[in-house]
Amino acid sequence: MIKSRLPAVMRLLRRIHNTPPAKWMWRYDPVAVVKNQLEAVKSSKAMESNEVTLIEKIISNTAKTVKGHPWVLCHNDFHSHNIFLQPAETRYRAEKLMVIDFEESDLGDPMWDLAYLIVNLEMDQAPHQMETLYGVTSDERLRVRAYIPLALAHCATWAAVRGGAWMQHSMELTERLKGIADGPK
Repeated sequence: MIKSRLPAVMRLLRRIHNTPPAKWMWRYDPVAVVKNQLEAVKSSKAMESNEVTLIEKIISNTAKTVKGHPWVLCHNDFHSHNIFLQPAETRYRAEKLMVIDFEESDLGDPMWDLAYLIVNLEMDQAPHQMETLYGVTSDERLRVRAYIPLALAHCATWAAVRGGAWMQHSMELTERLKGIADGPK
């Protein structure tokens, strides 16, 4: 459903990013979040040492690339399970996309939201369409490409920490991460 409505989803994401933030909002740092999750992974030995090393390298590379970004209102959990379609009620009322789960919303880099959705939709090998629809600049494109492996690392470490049935998901994400570890395309 989401992939067939990408232009509308990108307009919705832009609207979120253009909304003035509340004065009480904190800064959400996905690099710090992944670092914290990785520490939990290490203490539970939920990943192989080579996978931990790969994620540490991604954290370091991402931190260097995304410095100096703007701080705007971000969803910080913008993925397909948080986007819903309200069907048209009448022929005069168009369908409407809605977003839920704003509990992680804070100030952040809008390119993190975009990269997170790219990973969620499994478009990390070819993010061009999403970048074009969002209208990224060349500087923003560099940040999106840096955040894509971090978003995969975020999801893989989150799943690894939870263990159990989530381990299969973590392993699949880690394999995707290894596939793009050579850098952005």
